[in-house]
Amino acid sequence: MHTKIQVISNITLGICWIYQGLLPKIIARHPQEIAMVTHSGFFTENQAVTMVICAGIAECIFGILFFIIPSHKMLHFLNIAALTMLFVAAFFTAHELFIFPFNPATLSITMIALSLISLEARKTDEKQRL
Repeated sequence: MHTKIQVISNITLGICWIYQGLLPKIIARHPQEIAMVTHSGFFTENQAVTMVICAGIAECIFGILFFIIPSHKMLHFLNIAALTMLFVAAFFTAHELFIFPFNPATLSITMIALSLISLEARKTDEKQRL
């Protein structure tokens, strides 16, 4: 049984991951996305474009998982871990982004909070069933 809180959290997280994978990485191939990969020092610009597209596909797949297996706790733990790693990577490769409105910090913190809320709602739901 999914609570309304879990459903809203999962739909929102799924949409956010799909959007972040599809629009700036696959469709627009935003220069800042490519620059962050290039600034890591591991990839040329051509390789960075390919990496950004691959990352976009992975993000879309991850977002779809929130619709396919929404009640899986591990999905939320992976979400928290992935967003923490992406937050740190963005900070070290493009720290200037953190002063913009709707920056990696606000997006990551909000998406992590949604996973924490969903996990807590699940725990509460399980206790009520006992």
